Amino acid sequence: MERMRDIRIEHNMAIEFVFSILRYVLSERLETDAQEGNVTLNEEIARWLESVNKQISPFMRADMLLLFKEFEPTPWIMIKMIVANNVSSPMDFMRLFEETDPEEFMQSCFRHKQAEAEIDYDTGDEELYEQLKEIMEEDKARLFIQFRKHPREIKRKLETVLRGFYEDFFQEYEDKIREIMELKVKEHNERFVSDREGFLQTIGYGDYGSILESNATVKIYVCYIFEYLFAYCNFESGNLIIITYGYAYAKKFDEKILRENITSLYKALADDRRLEILRLIGKRKWYSNELAKHFKLSPATMSYHMDILISTGIVTHEAGEQNRLFYKMNKEKLRELFDVALKDLLGE
Repeated sequence: MERMRDIRIEHNMAIEFVFSILRYVLSERLETDAQEGNVTLNEEIARWLESVNKQISPFMRADMLLLFKEFEPTPWIMIKMIVANNVSSPMDFMRLFEETDPEEFMQSCFRHKQAEAEIDYDTGDEELYEQLKEIMEEDKARLFIQFRKHPREIKRKLETVLRGFYEDFFQEYEDKIREIMELKVKEHNERFVSDREGFLQTIGYGDYGSILESNATVKIYVCYIFEYLFAYCNFESGNLIIITYGYAYAKKFDEKILRENITSLYKALADDRRLEILRLIGKRKWYSNELAKHFKLSPATMSYHMDILISTGIVTHEAGEQNRLFYKMNKEKLRELFDVALKDLLGE
């Protein structure tokens, strides 16, 4: 459990850059998913994507679709390179990538798929093709075979795409992203620290307790442009775990907390005595012993009821004269929870 205190959510501009390319090539699919999931996409990001679409050359777009969408390992191996080499800027990453051996990069891409099937990179075309067909469509398996034959050409195309996309579309947007994400990182870390496992479980739909407690190096990155993304990748035989997610997924954690608060509200209001307590402190402040005498309850029983009300946030307390603890209603919080509860019940 000690390692959990070392894990923080970070923003990395080099990762943001790689995912900006991935977001562009997957835009149509993401828009369809958003419509089906009744999710509202960020209008500013949508305008940026539309601008890219209007200006990008058809040749660069075709290369990006081939290299980042059809050949799936590309962005994930790039992310691993960024993290493993402690790179944080797009320019530094592009220099690192240019210095990378083409054959080494290609082998890393194939090793990335070994988590899904037994793949022998050094085997013949036919045997490798049969292995790849176990985890992908035949056309994509043939593509992988062709990529293995031409690592230098593939790498040169990737270098061109990276430089071109950065200079034409990403660079001018970089400062704005940095400004936005400084605030987002702070907000998300506050949520994460309050409930690490719950945060990851909510945005990632899985159980991540064992990961947080493991001896592996765990790195968590939040991205802006890829607003709805969650990806979990392990490298180096599970010793390096990289979790990336889009900033908009944090809303799911907020919704989870609200739902839990609504459940607590229902529990709090299920008791007639607590309802009467709310009516009283809604009119004025009452101190603890005063309420206990009014209801002819012991101080311990009164504290039990007040703890339930306070846990929902609809009742707060403050110190007063003669060391008395006064209770008062948080009317804004009560209105907020009732509003959320109504929307939840109506399915809005």
